[in-house]
Amino acid sequence: MPILTDLAEKTGTSAYLIVLDNDEALCLERIDCHHNFQVLFLKIGGRMPLHIGAGSRVLLAYLPEMEIEKIVKSKGLCPRTKYSIANYQALEKNLQKIRKQGYALSWKDVHEGAAALGCPVRNWKNEVVAAISISGMADDFSKQRLPHLVQMVKDASCELSHRLSATV
Repeated sequence: MPILTDLAEKTGTSAYLIVLDNDEALCLERIDCHHNFQVLFLKIGGRMPLHIGAGSRVLLAYLPEMEIEKIVKSKGLCPRTKYSIANYQALEKNLQKIRKQGYALSWKDVHEGAAALGCPVRNWKNEVVAAISISGMADDFSKQRLPHLVQMVKDASCELSHRLSATV
């Protein structure tokens, strides 16, 4: 909670903790900053397809290739907006980019006015077990502000990963 609260306050966005559950993204926690715009689609306990949204795609990106194929085959790639990834080749390319850069950017694919940024959370075996993400107005994710947002989300995911890896 303190990590997500700090992230929401520093970024002026909503911050989420998302895990994989039954081939979907499940929101375990959500902290909203006090601003006028909130993406109301993903609430605590809410679910999303793995190919839509930044945190969801982070979880998908770090699964074995055969598991990704199985999920896409069974769930499909139904678009939510005109910006949603709706074909497997585009999804594969995006997942490769996520693995390479260490974060996912979601641009208007959940809601036309919203953007999101997500990073993986790893356990002591270096396995991706969750994602931390932020969402807000697409205009707030400008090219000038994006590097700073990426660093803050990466820092938060590293902090939570470190806490999960710490021995008691």
